[in-house]
Amino acid sequence: FWGAGGPLFFFFFFFFFFFFFFFFFFFFFFFFFFFFFFFFFFFFFFFSRLCLHCKHLKWLWIDLQDRTQFHRQQSHDSCNQSSYPL
Repeated sequence: FWGAGGPLFFFFFFFFFFFFFFFFFFFFFFFFFFFFFFFFFFFFFFFSRLCLHCKHLKWLWIDLQDRTQFHRQQSHDSCNQSSYPL
C-alpha cells in the first residue's frame, strides 16, 4: 500500500471522484432545477396572463355586443321611452 504511490493513487482517486461527482452532480442538478422552474413559472405566468387577456377580450366583446344591441334597440324603438335606461 505504501509503495508505488499508493496514497497518491487514493488521494487523486478520491479527489477526482468527489470533484467530478459533486461538481457535475450539483452543476447539472441546480442548472436543470433552476432552468426547469424558471421556464415553468415563466410559462405559467405567460399562459395565465394570456388566459386573463382572452377572458378580458371575451368580456369586451360581450360588452360591445350588448352596447350595439342596445343601440340597435334604441334606434329601432326610439319613440318608446321604456327602452331608455333611467
